[in-house]
Amino acid sequence: LGGLLAVSCAALVTAANAVVMVYTEQPWVELNVFPRAEIAATGQTITVDGDLADWNPAASYHLYNNERVKEEFALRVAFAYDERGLWFAARFTDRNPMLNKTSPTVNQRDAWDGDSFQFRLTEIPKPVLRDKSDNIALVTIWYYTDKRLPVLHIAYGTDMHEQLVRTGAESGLAVRAVENGYGIEGHIPYEWLRQPPPVPGAQWRFQV
Repeated sequence: LGGLLAVSCAALVTAANAVVMVYTEQPWVELNVFPRAEIAATGQTITVDGDLADWNPAASYHLYNNERVKEEFALRVAFAYDERGLWFAARFTDRNPMLNKTSPTVNQRDAWDGDSFQFRLTEIPKPVLRDKSDNIALVTIWYYTDKRLPVLHIAYGTDMHEQLVRTGAESGLAVRAVENGYGIEGHIPYEWLRQPPPVPGAQWRFQV
């Protein structure tokens, strides 16, 4: 699904401990809720195991490039937050085996060119483009096929002047094969994103 989907959205933390997110992908605009983790979970907690069954379906949104191929190539994604960091769940519909040959120790920035999940996060009103601020985090997540290893890569600023790499159990990620695709789930500490925990009135900008 690399390069298939691109969405810009703004996230607003409300007084009700949720985040209102506006997703823009022409020709439509969708309004969604970016909730706290206990609201996004079907039970009491979310377990990072790649299963995604403990996520409330209402917390996710469905992305696809074309109505004709949404049953074969699509992404259902959800974000949530707690006091420690950002939760996410991504369910890819893709019958092809998950494949990414990018090593976490060599040319990590090329991981987008294989099966991966990537988003850029910054706090509004900080600009997304042409900004070297550390508050801009480009997050790329993939499963290194050769070593069967989940990888989290974060590059800071639009110039990517610094990076963080975590693999395996240290990555906070889980990947699992599911029917007609695969699931990726994880929890990313705010410290790694270089963002403070969201508070009512704060806005986050995502590019997925």
